[in-house]
Amino acid sequence: MSAMEKEKNTIKYLSNKTILDKKFHSFIKNNMNDIKIERVSVYETIISELLWLDKIELINEIKYRVTENEDPNDVLIDTLENDEVCYVMNAYINQLKDFRNEDIMDRFY
Repeated sequence: MSAMEKEKNTIKYLSNKTILDKKFHSFIKNNMNDIKIERVSVYETIISELLWLDKIELINEIKYRVTENEDPNDVLIDTLENDEVCYVMNAYINQLKDFRNEDIMDRFY
């Protein structure tokens, strides 16, 4: 797929707000105090990268699972590890694992 086709798909995807999109954005907005700002930035970057890779179904799975109150780090790690995505995502997976470990430490200390 050419860069122009990807850009058209991205614009089309972003302009078509579904119920899932609205629920996801509402969930993020309502839980913003519980989610650290740096994490939201990483989550948004991952979604943007997946959008650029034209992984719309994967994005929708992530949105659905997060709005069903699954831990965002676990959801992203699971979906990225189980899908054949660009090696660049490995850095994000490691960052997400660090977030998850940080959460575990916060619970016990």
